[in-house]
Amino acid sequence: MSTDPVIRGAEAETVDSPPHLLRLLADGNDTAGAFSIIRVDLRPGHDGAAPHSHQGFSELLYVMDGAVEILSGDRMSAAHAGDLVVPHLAADVPARYDSQLVESAAWRRARAP
Repeated sequence: MSTDPVIRGAEAETVDSPPHLLRLLADGNDTAGAFSIIRVDLRPGHDGAAPHSHQGFSELLYVMDGAVEILSGDRMSAAHAGDLVVPHLAADVPARYDSQLVESAAWRRARAP
């Protein structure tokens, strides 16, 4: 774990995964397993993550610019710049990092042309 309290964005591991750009700002190794922070730049008109759940951690999303549609349960909501989103809370929150894809009719309907 780093002793520097500042996480340098310019030093983040970056993955250009079209249509998105991902930056790993901090992972469990940097935070003693407490959390990870990933910046995801979604390119306009493209979906973010497919419906999923987490067993070992919760997820927070902060919208920096623009707007995104968020699925929570069977409900779609819009989040705009400055909004904080808690799309799903984990049942337990030990230091595990996992995601399971889930089927969602609401997500498919919202994505249909």
